[in-house]
Amino acid sequence: MIFLLLIPALIVVYLYYRRTVPVLPQKRRTLLAILRYIVILIVLLLLFNPIISFHRTATYQPQIAFLFDNSYSMENRIDGQAKKELFAEYQDELRSNAEAAGYDVREFEFAEGIDDGGISANLTTTLQDLSQRADLDDLHQVYLLSDGWFNDPEFGVVDRFNIPINTVHPEIETEEFDLSINRLIYNQTAYTNEEITIIADLLAENFNDMAEVSIYLNDRLLDEKSIDFSERPAQQANFLHLFEEPGLYTIRAEIEHDREEGEVNRDNNIYPGAIRVIEERSGTYIIADNPAWDVMFISSNFNLDERKDTEVFTHRNNRFYIGREQVDDDQIFVDHLQLLVIVNRGGLRFSQAQTELITRFVSNGGGLLLIGKTIPEIQDILPAADSGIDRLFRSTIAVTSQSSQYRSFRDFDPAKIPPVNYYYVDPMVHATVLARFNNDENSPAIIYSEYDQGRVIYMPFFDLWRWQLRVQDSEYDSFISSLASWLANPAGMDFFAQTDKNSYFLGEAVNINLTALDETLNVNPELNPRIILYDEGQAVVSEGFMSFKDGYYRTQKPQLDPGKYRFEITEETTNQQAEGSFVVSEIHADSRHRGFNSPLLQFISNQTGGQALSDDGLNQVVLSQAETQSQRIRVDIPLYRHWLIITLFLGSFCLELYLRKRWGLI
Repeated sequence: MIFLLLIPALIVVYLYYRRTVPVLPQKRRTLLAILRYIVILIVLLLLFNPIISFHRTATYQPQIAFLFDNSYSMENRIDGQAKKELFAEYQDELRSNAEAAGYDVREFEFAEGIDDGGISANLTTTLQDLSQRADLDDLHQVYLLSDGWFNDPEFGVVDRFNIPINTVHPEIETEEFDLSINRLIYNQTAYTNEEITIIADLLAENFNDMAEVSIYLNDRLLDEKSIDFSERPAQQANFLHLFEEPGLYTIRAEIEHDREEGEVNRDNNIYPGAIRVIEERSGTYIIADNPAWDVMFISSNFNLDERKDTEVFTHRNNRFYIGREQVDDDQIFVDHLQLLVIVNRGGLRFSQAQTELITRFVSNGGGLLLIGKTIPEIQDILPAADSGIDRLFRSTIAVTSQSSQYRSFRDFDPAKIPPVNYYYVDPMVHATVLARFNNDENSPAIIYSEYDQGRVIYMPFFDLWRWQLRVQDSEYDSFISSLASWLANPAGMDFFAQTDKNSYFLGEAVNINLTALDETLNVNPELNPRIILYDEGQAVVSEGFMSFKDGYYRTQKPQLDPGKYRFEITEETTNQQAEGSFVVSEIHADSRHRGFNSPLLQFISNQTGGQALSDDGLNQVVLSQAETQSQRIRVDIPLYRHWLIITLFLGSFCLELYLRKRWGLI
């Protein structure tokens, strides 16, 4: 269509410039006509959008990529030669084979990623970088030249990488000896006044003498043992210790020997760790005016947990008793008391001093479970008040819709509970009714509220223990245990943070997770928690915001210097806070990796369809001859968008306008 308009456009331009006023010479009129014709031609191009298409043939050579690990662990030496030098020889040999077969060889060094001089190696980041640096369609296969010590949290990227990855497994026999502590086995959480076991897992290579294993606590020698490696190369050393005070303790195991000749690697002779020590047992005390069946079943449930310090106190004449022995008030409200259960059949009355102790206990984060009749002296902290009706009634229980918001009631089935004897009570405005009685008034049966940092549940009825006799499973015990755990945690425990470990090697990434629950005890994903990390001198190391993923707020702190660290997390909208601490050792994780992680290298090659090559088998690698591939490609050039066309249009239009004005036509 555009070509049909070229001749009419030429005629129009000719007629327009055949005569001019004033009269111009022929050369000037011709120049103006040419400029006007170019402008009209380009306008037609813009209107009809023509595209010039042609085909060309593209050729490409199949590629082979070499990924060379230059992380810290590759500097470790075997038989006097660094692993990095050993793999460089392998790379030269494999490169020659690939070039001889006609492949285009691409070589990359990696650690945390390609061309990243990090200390630790990360395969996931490296393969992602490779996909951006090389055309994967042209990539025939990959040679991974690494000792296999990677810091990836998981290796799902290997399953998604559809190009064969070949790995090399050096088979080196050496007479050099090495002693190492592979790991420390211990509970990361311990309790005061309880003896714990710390196990050092030891390994001796080409060593059959005696060695000394020492354990240090906060840099203080705790104990040492002599180990005879003449019979077995792999052994364990057990250490016992009793912590008297809570806190975060650093521990360190070291192994030494008397040989004069040098050991091939002494970096793995030390293994650090940390233990968080908390109070030995949580106090769960029961106060009753009459130790009847409710008391017996509840105390039996608590006694199943060895971590609970359970005591039953009777209260008569403003005094507490264990059996017939009178005890002081201070013996009840001890430091490790977390849950107080009060069972009142109508005879409990507290003195002013006892009332203040109970109120202070709940206010500071203690849990309170009241069963039976209300107690006027502690009315201020209870979620319901006495209705004035002293008579007991009998009915079954039904849960409310609010109860489904709380974890403790998700498996609670009141249909299995036989009728109970109950009192009428009036719920407070701030309380939440979790269950009601099946009576005409639907009076409250289980009421919950918070008082300062503490939690309170009031059940104005007796005989819940009959539930245990009706069913064969442990639903009653599970419900009571769940309530106890819920109440024993202060209200602030719905916003708490923790690290995945107490102690990290140098170079390890520190992962900090924050659990944030709303008032319904469900995960709250709408917060914006800010975290500040401090070093041992209280200087700010980093600060920023945490991201939400899989039900947690998370952040990662890589490449921290050795030392003790503390973090604070704050959320401005809810005014919540959390904190924690951890230790970074001076020992680098990669310094311990003297040998080769052959199982992981084998896994990588198997998952991607590559080969696991031994150093003796490198000469047997046979590559198929690379065939140059060609492809016919269509190339489209949209003229209306080409910059030369736009430039020509503007230049012609402006030049014509300028000349017309200069020559008196405007």
